[in-house]
Amino acid sequence: MDRCGVYGRSQSGILRMLIKAAGIAGRIIAVAIPLLLILIIGSEAAGVRYMCVLSSSMEPELPVGSLIAIVPAKPENVVPGENLTYFIGGNYVTHKVIRNDRENGVLITKGIAGKIEDAPVPYSAVKGVQKLCVPGLGTLAEKLRTVSGKIILLSAAAAVFFAVIIADIIMSRRRAAAANQYDLTAFAAENNF
Repeated sequence: MDRCGVYGRSQSGILRMLIKAAGIAGRIIAVAIPLLLILIIGSEAAGVRYMCVLSSSMEPELPVGSLIAIVPAKPENVVPGENLTYFIGGNYVTHKVIRNDRENGVLITKGIAGKIEDAPVPYSAVKGVQKLCVPGLGTLAEKLRTVSGKIILLSAAAAVFFAVIIADIIMSRRRAAAANQYDLTAFAAENNF
């Protein structure tokens, strides 16, 4: 067999593996994205909020650009050491609880990187406690919330969808061609061609 034939077959094998891998990856992504969306939408329906860390006041525990999940909590049940998210002065703040003053209905908080305690946080300002932190994902989530980010996300989802379809078409044609080749070989052997 000549070198071109051998080379052509090895490229064909690599291409076949790449197409198969693209199909598998596409299927995984096609299942993972809807599951992730259901999880996010379901948790948001239960009151969980997702936010991006914008300042370094809680570093190194909550790095800038992290995605954090805020779970609703009754202020009177919040304990020292938890990271509290509250809304005050037009801003959301997530700082560590130093103490819970139940008599006065306020929480005392402080940023990890800060040297002094924050002003007392009234119970009415409490939004919840932080339960999840994924470094770097907050910045991406903030970008995806923009109009251009949504367009990019939808375009990527459409590209994955069409890549899966194309990979399936190519693989089914290759299977059909291989089956035809086998049939022709068997026919030739039976008929002494």
